Amino acid sequence: MKTVDIRGEIVPNEWAGCYAYEKETNPLFTADCTCPAFVQDVINTLEDGEELQIIVNSGGGDVMSGSEIHSMLKNASAAGHKTICEIQSIAASAASMIACACDVVKMHSTAKLMIHCASTSTGGNHRDMERMANILSTVDKSIAQAYVEKTGATEAQVLEWMNREEGFWLDANKCVELHFADEVIHNKKFVITNSVCGDLSMTPEQVEKIKDKMEKEKLDAEAKENAEQAAAIIAKVEKIKLKAKLTAMGVHMNF
Repeated sequence: MKTVDIRGEIVPNEWAGCYAYEKETNPLFTADCTCPAFVQDVINTLEDGEELQIIVNSGGGDVMSGSEIHSMLKNASAAGHKTICEIQSIAASAASMIACACDVVKMHSTAKLMIHCASTSTGGNHRDMERMANILSTVDKSIAQAYVEKTGATEAQVLEWMNREEGFWLDANKCVELHFADEVIHNKKFVITNSVCGDLSMTPEQVEKIKDKMEKEKLDAEAKENAEQAAAIIAKVEKIKLKAKLTAMGVHMNF
């Protein structure tokens, strides 16, 4: 059995490197993240018929990345890999979609699951706002399908749950009752590592700035390496020239 650790914020593939970079270089940045490529890498290592365990400790994140991981797990199941989800602390928002993709969902007795409508920020006139409202409504219906398939509830019922003002929060027992989960795990120690937050720890603008910074550091490192290599070559040439000059003078030295 292989294990996928869905921890922290669900982010696009191109953001994951920025999170890792910022976490390494900025002691105040502590956010964990999971991206679709990370999950696919583990799936690609599965042997025929091998089971896949998905550990979830996530408050959610980017809905498209969550949907992509949901599809990956569904495909893995269809290919003969039983998927078993263990929700240790929380599976909220996009992370709840990921959990619901699994063949079996187990929740620790103190864990929580939360579903809600998609959100974003935008600007403009009333046409822009209406257009975005229509987009979000469409996204909500696509998200709802993950819960409909898992629970057997109607789309109307799921959308009613999602539309509740503070989201629809469920404890482990309620999840089993409504078929979001299949089993409650009791008396097993674990660490709660994440909580729900309204926004990701990085904005697209911050990601672009970090990408630029990473690229500059890469170019600076390459320039430094090239300069050091050039200096080494020059030094070697100077040694050869000096040795040749001394030899011509009848002086023999080893260096």
